[in-house]
Amino acid sequence: MPRTNYSRPRQPLRNWSRGWLAVSALLLTAGVCLPARAETWADRLGFPAGSKVVVLHAHELGMCYETNAAGTRLLAAGAIGSASAMAPGPWFADVAAWCRAHPDADVGLELTLNSEWESYRWQPVSPSGLVPTLTDADGFLWRLPTQAMVNATADDVGRELRAQIARARSAGRGVGGAVADHARLATAGLERAIDGRRRRAAGAGGRRRDPQRLARADAAV
Repeated sequence: MPRTNYSRPRQPLRNWSRGWLAVSALLLTAGVCLPARAETWADRLGFPAGSKVVVLHAHELGMCYETNAAGTRLLAAGAIGSASAMAPGPWFADVAAWCRAHPDADVGLELTLNSEWESYRWQPVSPSGLVPTLTDADGFLWRLPTQAMVNATADDVGRELRAQIARARSAGRGVGGAVADHARLATAGLERAIDGRRRRAAGAGGRRRDPQRLARADAAV
């Protein structure tokens, strides 16, 4: 009995080669149309092409004398490129004064909702009575982010961050020209973020709001 061949017939070699040539042509055309490489942040900052760049940044200026002394010294020496200061920090006025004397220094505002040290704490910029969900029993900002997430409300978060921006603006051009120039944009972005998180937490379709879920969403802004 003759055997039946169920395998597919082989395509002619020339058809197979022709198909791959067409695909190769398409790939080559796509490669020519695409840019050689995407622009990187190093390119935008003016570094040579292909550079690997590390930008050194000092944060939490305004916390104490030591952070201010170290951060400002490094900025003056050009050892770091930028820094940020906390408006609620006990030594914020000191670093703001240094920035006014060094207007070219790149020092921005570090929005702050926590005071993590056990025995060295700071209070909100707003009077504590106006932002009660942001503080512990002693009137200091919560130590842990999770404590703020559980307790804080969107209204108190927004009020405090606006107060911090206002304090930075009142320092003149001390803490970063960008803070003074774009504080209104930061405030507008903050309002949209809070509003968006509250609406997402409330849910679509008129579902009943979950207060605990709202509080967690508010504090996560």
